[in-house]
Amino acid sequence: MGHIDATLDTKKLRGSVGRGITVYTDDPGLPKVFLTLSATVVGGVQVLPQPVMAVASAGRNAPMVLVRREATETGVVKISDVKPSVPWLVATVERLEEARPGADGVPPGMPGDWLVGVTLDPSAPYGRFRESLQVKTGLERQPELTIPVVVTRRAPVRLSAERVVFPRESDPNEQPQTVLLTVRRDLDPTALTVETDSDLLLVDLEPSGKRGYKVRVRWEGDDRPQGAITFRLGNESYELPVVEPEDPS
Repeated sequence: MGHIDATLDTKKLRGSVGRGITVYTDDPGLPKVFLTLSATVVGGVQVLPQPVMAVASAGRNAPMVLVRREATETGVVKISDVKPSVPWLVATVERLEEARPGADGVPPGMPGDWLVGVTLDPSAPYGRFRESLQVKTGLERQPELTIPVVVTRRAPVRLSAERVVFPRESDPNEQPQTVLLTVRRDLDPTALTVETDSDLLLVDLEPSGKRGYKVRVRWEGDDRPQGAITFRLGNESYELPVVEPEDPS
């Protein structure tokens, strides 16, 4: 006769959960025993409409979730110490003092609920990332809450090359390089502007279709071409480097 002590980490679990445990014994007739640990995990708060946020644009279209006290929780929710996982993730927090109608997919709020929002700083990189917000709730049962944030930020333009490279055997003054550019669908292609970090780096734009351009890059210097081209659309920008070709030796 004996007993087994088992613990279950419930920090990231909610609702009905089950975990298996394998017990090895010295009984030749029963060398292995499978046990099931079942539990109903109740947190201190609910995150509505779902415990994850998705954000795609810098400075606008901020998604929000409603943080509400669980029905069985007796404490008072006090959201504090909001910590984004990266510095370019910007969080907003608001406590509701009165009822508020639902909007933008967020259910109606009640006094004591908290609205937590997130947006991207303009310095946020382009790409797809899995980040999070970590907050303190002021509750004993669930003192901390982690809200996953899925970030999908597309660049304002799509280019046919990641960089401009003039071949070593070519004359950069006479043989411009061409890159194809397409403006993102939610942006106005006529608002596209171009900047370079060198007066010797010249860029011509030729319209190509409704949202595209042919970008021709020339260099008017004696040195090998090197620098960067910046494409701007509103408050968004994308940089295309101009680099020296690798030395074949």
